[in-house]
Amino acid sequence: MMASNKSVIDCERFFRRLQTKLSTCWQPLATHCGFESDKIKTIRMMNDDPEEQAFELLCTLRKQRPDDWAKMLMEGLMLPAVGRQDVLDDVEQFLKKGNLPLAALTQTDGNAAPSTGPVTRRRSKPKSVPAPQDKCVAIPDIKPKLVDKRAPWYMKVWKQHMISDEPKVGKSKSYFHCFLTDISGVKIYASFFLANAQKCKDVYNAIEGSSGDNPVFLRSLKLEKQRTKYKALGTSNYKLVFDDNSEKFSNPDFPSIKTE
Repeated sequence: MMASNKSVIDCERFFRRLQTKLSTCWQPLATHCGFESDKIKTIRMMNDDPEEQAFELLCTLRKQRPDDWAKMLMEGLMLPAVGRQDVLDDVEQFLKKGNLPLAALTQTDGNAAPSTGPVTRRRSKPKSVPAPQDKCVAIPDIKPKLVDKRAPWYMKVWKQHMISDEPKVGKSKSYFHCFLTDISGVKIYASFFLANAQKCKDVYNAIEGSSGDNPVFLRSLKLEKQRTKYKALGTSNYKLVFDDNSEKFSNPDFPSIKTE
């Protein structure tokens, strides 16, 4: 069905219902939809909130491609780096009937129970995903106020360069170091320290085997400011520290793989 028969306000109301679901994956989606890196950076700079960034992407896509924005969007939702079949189903439903089912209007990520009352603007978080861990942060969006604090967010990243050929064994912990990157192309230094040598090896193998098509998700990280600023263009001045309190998981919908 053609998307051009939907009014602007109908589309924007619909996009508001998608923004939470797409807040962690809108950047690879934007690349598929023809947005160059400078435009993606502009969207990030316009608003610090990933949900508003996702909303802006959808609105801009509709303006630029009024006749086939939905087709372009649905193709992008099937990409491995995006993988949101639930949102694709929402788009198809919207195009067919112009509205989402009541259950879809009252949840944020496909897990909340349908509401039997009137739809309100209040959004409930899925119980399986704690709200502080529901926000994905891109490397360029790291802010000074997070320095030396345990990060209440997660990162979707993959290997840029392994500094260690294999985990090293120290006096009390096994460890390795590497550079990670994400959809932004910016790289960041990361150190991994784990008491269990086998768990350290498992995390090492996951990072070593990661790529843009096979990212890893890391949460409960420490963030420290680099003592030495790397001169290489596109390198963050901060570093990530992954320890026994940190977690690695294969996708943002959980369950997580704990390292302890």
